[in-house]
Amino acid sequence: MAASLTFLWGEKEFVVIEDVYPASFATTPHGWVPTSLYAHEILLIDPCSYPLLLSSYEKFKSILANIPSQNLFSILSVMSTYLHTEVFTISHNRKQTIRDEIALQKCPCLPLDFFIAKRIGVCRHYVLMAAYLLAQLQVDEAFIFPKICIVRQNLSSGRHAWLQIGEWHFDPYWNLILNLNNPADKEFLHRLYK
Repeated sequence: MAASLTFLWGEKEFVVIEDVYPASFATTPHGWVPTSLYAHEILLIDPCSYPLLLSSYEKFKSILANIPSQNLFSILSVMSTYLHTEVFTISHNRKQTIRDEIALQKCPCLPLDFFIAKRIGVCRHYVLMAAYLLAQLQVDEAFIFPKICIVRQNLSSGRHAWLQIGEWHFDPYWNLILNLNNPADKEFLHRLYK
């Protein structure tokens, strides 16, 4: 059974959908607090207080200005590449690196800027950064996207997070953009997210 709650971000509203394993999310106005046994940190998102969020958005917006087609699929494609190459880096030990970095901090409450500065992130960091970029595009550029849902579930490989934007499944961490109205895409997701 899935639980959902609204995640407020300024005037924007997101829906967080999660299975009830073993606990649900709690949220703060500028943060996302996973309260399950698998939680690692409280992530803060406030572009007014954290300049790397804002500069990352400005850079992404300038990249988008150079693409000819600005439909949702093309925006998500560019965003996925941007997150993997400009915001975070791929390393084989990123989960352990993140655990080590968090262990060095005196407070579990860390801004997303902390991870951007170190260029480290796992699915929760990618998803929140993607949600932030999409929300800012809606505010600044008058893009109209379907409702953005942050989904977090337990898979056979462990907990994982991704976005659902209308009929689009966007997993920026695994670089997946699939249309849920396409039977082949739905079948692929079913096999992947067992």
